[in-house]
Amino acid sequence: MPSGEPVGGTRAQPYFFLSYAHTPKADPRDSDDPNIWVRKLYRDLCKDILQLTDAANAEAAGFMDHRIRSGHVWSERLGRALATCRVFVPLYSDRYFASDNCGKEWFAFSQRVRRLEARTNRRAELIIPVMWAKVRTEFPEAVRHIQHQHPQLGEGYAADGFYGIIKTSLAANEYSTAVFQLAQLIVEAAHQTYLEPAATADFNALPSAFGSRTSSAIATRSVRVTVMVPDTSAIPKSRISAGYYGDTPLDWNPYYPDCLVPLIEYTALIARDLGYRPELGQFEWPDDDLLSDSAGPHPSILLMDPWALLSPHLRDALTALDESSKFWIRVLVPLSLLDNHAVAADEELRKAIEKVLGKRIAYCRGVARAAVRGIPTLDAFSSHLVKLLTLAARDLFRTAAAYPPAPGGRPPTPRPRLRGPRVSPSAVEDHDA
Repeated sequence: MPSGEPVGGTRAQPYFFLSYAHTPKADPRDSDDPNIWVRKLYRDLCKDILQLTDAANAEAAGFMDHRIRSGHVWSERLGRALATCRVFVPLYSDRYFASDNCGKEWFAFSQRVRRLEARTNRRAELIIPVMWAKVRTEFPEAVRHIQHQHPQLGEGYAADGFYGIIKTSLAANEYSTAVFQLAQLIVEAAHQTYLEPAATADFNALPSAFGSRTSSAIATRSVRVTVMVPDTSAIPKSRISAGYYGDTPLDWNPYYPDCLVPLIEYTALIARDLGYRPELGQFEWPDDDLLSDSAGPHPSILLMDPWALLSPHLRDALTALDESSKFWIRVLVPLSLLDNHAVAADEELRKAIEKVLGKRIAYCRGVARAAVRGIPTLDAFSSHLVKLLTLAARDLFRTAAAYPPAPGGRPPTPRPRLRGPRVSPSAVEDHDA
């Protein structure tokens, strides 16, 4: 059973966040508000939730961004609502999936859900999409796994969405029924699974789950996620029994017990939340094509078990990676603070990592360098992964733009961006955050 809400209640957390795309005025001189019907839906939902719960007021019932505002205060208030609300209710429409702001709202809330699911190994049904108007475009990757059909909302809603039944006086009863049923879904979800508040994120700095309209060519690429884990015969037996490894390398879970799902599965979920199509696999040397010139390049994430350095052939593979110019392969090395073995061998492991991946560490800066040197917590891993997915896609895009395929032939091998061990971090241009 999912975890219920804690003793003492959660009155400080709004029951729902209504996420919608602002509709512009058809005529700037028009005094009518084109979003008036969304406001009505929000008010009616709050009224029903106040009847169904002990919420103290409308602010405890729900949150809606009533008008587009700019500046720090607006961003902070929006970020705070996304960090505390209990259920996320997106209003689907073609305009919704074309909105960067809506994509940011989705991403911010989905990351809270991902952390909860990782720590409980249970699905959390806290995103309740509803149709505002018929969607004629393809659903983004991030939303395809979410159930958006709710038969209990009625046939009128199923045919025309909320906008269709809210505008028609003959459908007044259908609208009232749909609103009440949606309010019940929100309350049931909020009470069935408790989602604790998170730190308030900088809304302006969030990525969109739907991909940026200015970088759709990057956002729609698939991403390769590979785990590099040594054969269990090379790992101390005490580590095997500690819960970090399973039957296959794909079961590797370095943040256990803080995370109860394999790290590659958690990585794939976050990648989908950013609009990528993840392709999962384990590294197999020398047959793996991750470093091969024959394989078509993809933005790639390599999840490296630091204990892989105990394996001579995996060390050889990492040396080959360090010598390559494939900087669209981004490396993340978990070194959990909850892993007693890793903590005891921390200095030794870090020295070994820097010896094998020295050029990559020297080239990278900021979060990319920190990710190679060792990531101490699951939350830090999530934050690093989001940034490195963007960097991997950016680096591949730059390479593809700089070296277009020759007519009728293979693309030329990119010129190395490093020139041997004499290159220092300060001598190499890099925009890693």
